[in-house]
Amino acid sequence: MSTIDIRVPELDMGDTTVSLSAWLVKVGAEVLPGERILELTAGEAVIQISSPVSGLIAKRCVAENDDVRLGDLLAVISTQ
Repeated sequence: MSTIDIRVPELDMGDTTVSLSAWLVKVGAEVLPGERILELTAGEAVIQISSPVSGLIAKRCVAENDDVRLGDLLAVISTQ
């Protein structure tokens, strides 16, 4: 079994700090590639983050409404 880290992506808006506004899946949930797993907020913009792989949400590393920076670890997906 391997894991995939989900990190705060580089954003074109120039913001270095964004807020994790909503988790769309729970720990242990099965996800598919392209499935939305969380939302980030930068100012008025909402950025949806999707799973890049099939797997299970093994860990959520940030709570809703927490501020995060570029490259911060948001979640870990366990793959088979």
